[in-house]
Parts: sequence; C-alpha cells; structure tokens
Amino acid sequence: MADDDDLGSADAADLALQLNSLDRFRKQSSSLLLEQYSHCEVPAGCGGVVMRWVDPRVGTPAQLIVVVPGARAQAWIDGQSQDDDRIDVAPGEHELAIELHEISDARWVLVGLLRALANEAMSSTPTVITGSGRGRWQISDRPRGERWFEDTVEGEGWHTMADGSARVDAEARESWRHRTLRSVGLLPLALDRESVHQGRAWIRHRFTSELLDPSSRPRGRR
Repeated sequence: MADDDDLGSADAADLALQLNSLDRFRKQSSSLLLEQYSHCEVPAGCGGVVMRWVDPRVGTPAQLIVVVPGARAQAWIDGQSQDDDRIDVAPGEHELAIELHEISDARWVLVGLLRALANEAMSSTPTVITGSGRGRWQISDRPRGERWFEDTVEGEGWHTMADGSARVDAEARESWRHRTLRSVGLLPLALDRESVHQGRAWIRHRFTSELLDPSSRPRGRR
C-alpha cells in the first residue's frame, strides 16, 4: 500500500503533467461561441487562423453563398446589403432578398446560409441555417422599387420557385461550392424565362435562425 509521501509525489507529477500540456492554452466559454473569422498568410508558406468570440444572443456567425452561373447577384438580409459573405445572423425571423442582374444564360440558382463556427470549420458537412430547397422561395419578374428588399408584404407577381436540379450541367456539379451545398441537402432552384425581365429577377425567402446554447456545444481544443 502506498504511503502519504508516495501519494504526494503522484499528485505533484500529475500537476506537472497538466502544467506542461497543451491544455494550458485551452480557452472555453459557457456563454460565447468561437468563430473562425478569417485567416492570414505569411511568407515561407506559413499561415494562421483568426478567431473571435461572439455572443449568440447578438448573432450566429454565418457564411452566405450564392451560386448562379450566367448572372450576377446582390443579396440583402433584413434590408442590409450583404457585400461580405461573412455575416452575423441574430436569433428570430429574417427576410433574405436576392436581386439577379446581367442574366444571360442563367438557368438555376443555388443558395446556402451556413454556420461559420470554429469547431465546425473542419467538418465536411456544414450546418445549414437556411438555403434553397428549404422553405418557400419566391421569384418575380416585375421591376421593383429601389428599396424593394424591405417590402415584406405578400402581393401579386411572386411565384414559388421549383427544383432546378435537372438543369445543372456536369461541370457545375463538380465545383466545390455546388458540391458543398448539395452535400447538406440544398437544391438548385429553376430560373425560367418568364421569371426574368430585361436580364433581371427578384428573389425572396423568409427563414428563422435559432438561438444557440454554447454550453451544449462540443468543446474542442482552441
């Protein structure tokens, strides 16, 4: 049976092991989420990842992806222009609006709003907040006013978009963005000629973002 000196030595050795392990650098929070915010590169092929802590009550970090070959797109969430594809989505109901312009031979559009959390960054299956094929997506060919994306009133001229999977060619199917969005069950939506007016079309979609509980999420090493 070990005596008190032996037990004391074991405790000291265990403490030294803990103090000299990578666990010293672990940072955790029961109220905040860790976002993989950006990355940086330096000469000699080195680089790093920029992290930031965010309050989920303010918003969940997310990435907005819009894929529409043969057209250009401008997106708004709740009337705020999304010039950067990285955004914070507050809990509650939202309105996503997309204006397509310079439409040439576009036949489909694929949209995904994906969570951008650090402990999900290496996952091959990102978590979806919303995306095409989920909920109702509407399109209109009627010219809209300058602030059309703030109009949430149901009215004439809006039509429900249909599945456009059959319109996607082989090259597009093999692209990274397309494969990423399809891997989480999102579907391309069809762009029909009757939904386009002088090279432009207007799309809108309502969705709900849930409040995340940081204490219930896995805590990996940071």
